[in-house]
This record gives sequence, structure tokens and C-alpha cells, in this order.
Amino acid sequence: LCSTFANPHVRTFVSNWHTCCRARTSVPTMASVEAACVSVKAVASINENLAEFYQSHLQKMQSATSGSKKGDTEIKVVVGNTATRVETGDGGALYDWDVYVDPQTREHAALIRSVDFQLHPTFTPTTVRVSEPPFRLQRRGWGTFDIQVRIVDVNGGAHKFSHTLSFGTGGAQTTHTLVVGRSGEARVPAGRATPAHGGGTSGDGAGAGAGAGAAGSGSGAGSARIAPMSAAGARRMTGVPPATMHGSLHKPAWRAPLLVTYCDTEARPGYNTMKAHEYQDDPETLAGKVKVLADLVRRSRHCVAYTGAGISTASGINDYASKSKDSVATGSRSGRKKKGTGLSAEPTFAHYALTALFNEGHLKHWVQQNHDGLPQKAGFPQQHLNEIHGAWFDPSNPVVPMTGTLRTDLCEWMEQEEEAADLVLAMGTSLCGMNADRMVSTPSRKAAR
Repeated sequence: LCSTFANPHVRTFVSNWHTCCRARTSVPTMASVEAACVSVKAVASINENLAEFYQSHLQKMQSATSGSKKGDTEIKVVVGNTATRVETGDGGALYDWDVYVDPQTREHAALIRSVDFQLHPTFTPTTVRVSEPPFRLQRRGWGTFDIQVRIVDVNGGAHKFSHTLSFGTGGAQTTHTLVVGRSGEARVPAGRATPAHGGGTSGDGAGAGAGAGAAGSGSGAGSARIAPMSAAGARRMTGVPPATMHGSLHKPAWRAPLLVTYCDTEARPGYNTMKAHEYQDDPETLAGKVKVLADLVRRSRHCVAYTGAGISTASGINDYASKSKDSVATGSRSGRKKKGTGLSAEPTFAHYALTALFNEGHLKHWVQQNHDGLPQKAGFPQQHLNEIHGAWFDPSNPVVPMTGTLRTDLCEWMEQEEEAADLVLAMGTSLCGMNADRMVSTPSRKAAR
């Protein structure tokens, strides 16, 4: 597995391990419970919120064996609309409105293949399909009507709803729970009203009767503006060997990662770069990876963490490689705190999870590329932490510029750890060719031998 970390495509695996540590994830399998390396009690001694999150998922996994059919996954979506009154100048008014399907987590969004919005017959086109997040459509009109919404999940199951367009303050919305079956069958429990959800916008529309032409719509025919899926090739990663997607310990059942953000921009210009598309595993594949990783951690004699800015984005600190304004890490769909000064940032679940692994004897050392001091705030001991690129809170270790030179003693310490490591957890780093990336390349060569 280590040998694959040196490949830039492993950003998918790393980001998903980070997600497992800090975000609201889909329920893993019972196998991953049995493979757990750290007890709930041990996690609680580090951070009670993380322990509560951890325990709730263990309970869900236990109940899942007697609840839904094997292979089923429940996801929650908010179906709703917002509207803004626009004065026409003749005493009348129109409304700029948008209708949306808003999955409550990025994992849930990854399980949706497409959303069809069927509008009033006076709109052209009458039905508009949006094939990637944000699942949102904008139009302008003067009348309300029922919008038929059809959600197709990644297994082909169809989930249908009717949403009544509202021009009232705040619009209207309802939360629905969808059951995504392994074979594509769809079961939809009753929805319930919930507080408002935000989101991006997509598309301009036009129509007559129930709607009026929107500014910039030209001839009056409109369609949703979505990312060009043809440029990405498919909803899932293609043209990449399974061992590159998932690691040398990949399983046949692991599916190709889902494209959750399309961004045709270089992630790290001037370095060993790649496009800044963002991928995510489906819940079953992620659960399988967690089980494999837990087994590796348990068997390791000298496990080392090698982390970058990516494990701190949930705290409001930006990373270098996320470029899209719709990024699930730093953009409009991240759900993270607003960016602060950085000095006042709080640790993420990833920092607390690594600290728990250290306290239980599974993690021996941590090489930290970022400068934010969040490992120490999470309780990780300074004597086992190498802030190789400098630190905001340590005057004796100033931040090293991109073209600067690493501190000799820290570089030598890092070289000792790269030789001692038999497992490296590379998290939140783009592995773009920095000197410190030897923490991945050296163990990779050892594993290959």
C-alpha cells in the first residue's frame, strides 16, 4: 500500500482517509468495527466530540445488521427553492427563483448520479437534467407551480418527489431520506420540514405564462450550466489501473472513485502537478479501505504520519491544491468554518484521531508540513512531532519559504524516521515533489523490495 502513496492519484485514498477521521461519513461495515484500533474510551480521553461521533457510527453499524437489507445505504437530501422579487418598472414584479436538491453530506452527494427537474409546460426545455453537484436550477417567472423532481442514484434507482414552488420569504424545503439499494431499487420514506440549506447556483431559464424570459437568455430557451462531464470522461475515475486508484492491496469489489468536483486547473503549478479534480469513494469501498488500513496500522511496528494542509481545511485553514470555488474541501460545498486568522484555528478530527493512535502506541512519529500548531492543540507531544517546514508558534523554527532550505537538525531527524518507518499515513498532502516527500518515497521503495 505504501508504494502507491508516491503516485499523485492516491490523493483520492488519502482524502478519503481524512474524511473518515474528521467528517460526517457514511456508515462503514461491521468488519471495520472488529478491526478498530482504538477504543471509544481512549478516543474520549482525547476529544469528547470525536468519541461521540465514533461511538454513534459503531452503534449504527451494529443496528445495520438487523435493519436495512445488506448493501443498502440511507442518504438524506433537502429538496427546496429560494426566490427573490424583481420589480419590472411597470408596477409589476417577477421572481428569480432556484430549485435545488441538496445532499446533507459530500458522501451523500457522491451517491447521486443525476437530478431531473420537470418544470411547467411553458418553460423551454420542460425537463432539465443536472448531472453533478450542485444539483440546482435557476429560472425567472411570475407564477408558482409543482416541480417534479427525479433523483437517480449511482446504482440506477429512481426517487421521485413533487416540490411546490414558493415565493414566500425563505422559500420552501423538505428533507427526504432515500434508501439506495445495491441492485438499484429505490425506497423513499416520508420527508419532513427542516431549516434552510445553502448552495451554489446553476443555470438561467426562460418561459412564458408561468415564467418570463430571464436576462441573458437570448432566444428564450434555457438549460442548466453544469461542468462539462465529457472533459472528465465519466462520473467515476477511468483509464487508471486499480492498483493506482486504490493501492497494491486493493480488492476486486472496490469501485472506481467518484468525481465530486470538476476543476480543469492545475493543482500545484510548477511542481509535480495534476488537475484539481476531486474524487471520493463510495461508502462500501471506503469502509473496505478503512478495514485494510486498520489492519496495517495494527501490524506496523513503526508507523509514521506525514501530513499537509489538507487535514486542516475543516478548521478554516486553506490548502494549496484545492482550486475550485465549489471544492468539497475549501469551497462552497465544504460546510467548514469561515476562514479565520489561522492562529486561532482549532484541531480537526484528523488531528485528534492521530493523537489517539499515538496514545495507544500505534503511531510513533508525525512529520507535519503545515505550520498551524494544530497537532499540539490536539494534545500530540512536541518531542514526537517534526514541523519540517517551520512553525507559527515556535520562534526558533521560522516558516521555510518554498525556495528556502530545511533546518539541518530537522532534516536529519526526518531522514532517521523515513528509514525506520514501515508504514506511512500520508494525509492531506498533494505529494508534489517536495524534499519532505521522501517520507513517502523511501518507505515505498522498501515495500517494493
